[in-house]
Amino acid sequence: MDKERKKILIPFFPHQLSLRGILLYFIALLSVTLTFVKYSMPIDFVWIGIASVIIFFGFTTFCSKKWSSIPDRNFFYFLLFTALLFRLLWIVFSFFYYIKKTGLPFEFEAADAQGYHFESLMLSESSWSETFDYLFYSRSTF
Repeated sequence: MDKERKKILIPFFPHQLSLRGILLYFIALLSVTLTFVKYSMPIDFVWIGIASVIIFFGFTTFCSKKWSSIPDRNFFYFLLFTALLFRLLWIVFSFFYYIKKTGLPFEFEAADAQGYHFESLMLSESSWSETFDYLFYSRSTF
């Protein structure tokens, strides 16, 4: 039974499934945009979404073919490194994107992030005792 099961399983993510996923995304994006024209997304977000879907499915196909024959231990490290690399690239991209769009390194209308940022600036200029008193008394009501 185990040998029969191994013959049926495909060791990598097929290219045809990737193309179908990308096509399904385009169909969903187009149908939602045409249905709700008044509430359609800005073109920047549409391009970021398209790039994200193409990169995701492209790397899924590429990496699954390339990594299908490596040992599990190496697979874990490749997967971890790749995930960290994509997150780092997204952080750098979004940092410069939001600085270009808003002049601040925060997402749009991010009152909480801006509040934390300005609070940390205030605390960085205060003494240790003032910082401790502020943090202890301001958080003691929770």
